[in-house]
Amino acid sequence: MKSQSTVWCLVAGTVLLSACSKSQSTVWCLVAGTVLLTACSNNSDPYNQSSGYPISYTQSGGYASSPQLISSEQLQSLVSPIALYPDSLLSLMLLASTYPLEIAEAYNWRRSNASLTGVALQNALKTQSWNDSVKSLIAFPQAFDMMGSKLQWTQNLGNAYKLQPADTMKAVQVLRKRAVQAGTLKSNQQMTVSTDP
Repeated sequence: MKSQSTVWCLVAGTVLLSACSKSQSTVWCLVAGTVLLTACSNNSDPYNQSSGYPISYTQSGGYASSPQLISSEQLQSLVSPIALYPDSLLSLMLLASTYPLEIAEAYNWRRSNASLTGVALQNALKTQSWNDSVKSLIAFPQAFDMMGSKLQWTQNLGNAYKLQPADTMKAVQVLRKRAVQAGTLKSNQQMTVSTDP
């Protein structure tokens, strides 16, 4: 059951996305979106790792002097939904996650333009100013929808990847190794799983 604050955040997010799609005031939308994403959601869902959010606040309400590093266990939990994706898609998702506001805008845009496919979609994407990783991710609907619908998780993933890229990749490798040992990740006709000696 969702808490009242979570419901409020969902309603506020919907209103904000709707207003931003109709508004010419992009700066206001970016500021409001950042505040909303930072303030919303606080549960144990792996997509919503507020405890893993690498920016810490001081008692006075300002930012701490240095970002709080995320533990390896928290990183593993954060990357667990995507750790077994192929390297090329995983890399694309990690890079795109560093642009959470663009993901939110692209997600809203894609939902409003769901009928666009093929060349028409490619041409429409060329007119957008989003990072190329965000545009490319649209070609992977399941991954794109996960990132667009789980914005707090996306933002946390991007922050972790920006602050601790090597640790983030190490967490992915730990989960992949466990999956290989458990027999859930193995080579097939679509992919080859290789391990370092």
